[in-house]
Amino acid sequence: MRLPAETGSTTAEGLVERKELLPGVYLAGSLVKIVNGCVITSVLNTTEKEVNMPEPVVMVTELKIGHRGTH
Repeated sequence: MRLPAETGSTTAEGLVERKELLPGVYLAGSLVKIVNGCVITSVLNTTEKEVNMPEPVVMVTELKIGHRGTH
């Protein structure tokens, strides 16, 4: 699912944390890349009924990648 993303900086890649959007409807935790202000991720509906909901804005947490130098 393509969803709009919100970041704290100019993050290009990051993590989306798992979150319950509605009872029985979950945003998948995933590693994402932001393209044109949006990310591709999964939303899982564990109920047996169709659910209509407003499109959530996904919070993306920047990855902290350490650099190791060679000695």
